[in-house]
Amino acid sequence: MNMEKEKFEVGCYFDGAFGFYNNAVRIVAFAEGLGWNSPFTFEFPDSASDLSDDNHQWLVETIDEIEEWLTDNTIHEENESWCWSDGDFGLWAHCEECGEFINKGEGCIIC
Repeated sequence: MNMEKEKFEVGCYFDGAFGFYNNAVRIVAFAEGLGWNSPFTFEFPDSASDLSDDNHQWLVETIDEIEEWLTDNTIHEENESWCWSDGDFGLWAHCEECGEFINKGEGCIIC
């Protein structure tokens, strides 16, 4: 399936207050809605406490893969990428020099 890339603005898309597991489920659904296809079929249990250690590790690795896929398959500025920041998942701006998170339009406090 060839889907057209969507444009996104910098910001939090999945608030850390919902916890890793709930956000991971939502991030998978978000990515699937944009065209990401999981190589595996996985039925999410009702809660994180029902995940085996192996399934939890699989979920962490899957979200890592989705971060890269979203960065490569959405439209955004060059120094922006999808990732976690302080427990929140979203599209964040980074300093081109050192990679530190920055507020869009502001300089890096480290460089």
